[in-house]
Amino acid sequence: MKGSPFFFLLLTVSLVYSLFFFTVGEHKSDVEDWSKIKVLVGKTGKLGLRRRINAHKMENLIKKNADDAMNELLCIEDVDGIAKKSKGAAIFYAWNKGMLDEWKEEQAADAEHNK
Repeated sequence: MKGSPFFFLLLTVSLVYSLFFFTVGEHKSDVEDWSKIKVLVGKTGKLGLRRRINAHKMENLIKKNADDAMNELLCIEDVDGIAKKSKGAAIFYAWNKGMLDEWKEEQAADAEHNK
């Protein structure tokens, strides 16, 4: 099982959710295993997923966290496989990747402006 493509796909789905929560402010240690991620997914109210996405501000990103998350996302090769296994994970992958791409562009524009 551990060497199977299915196992690696499950790890990738878990990684996508982990990176999402890491990007929106969770500590890395709080999103390193699937049981903790499932608890976060199930949160409602102030800590609910939709509210956290809507309340997320780019300026709150920590550079090291954003760089780490982007590097991890770029290592994911089978995005179609993620979508087949979990539509939710595919959505979080797309949101996270798009948001981090936008953040990188803003960082580059700020660096250019500050020259």
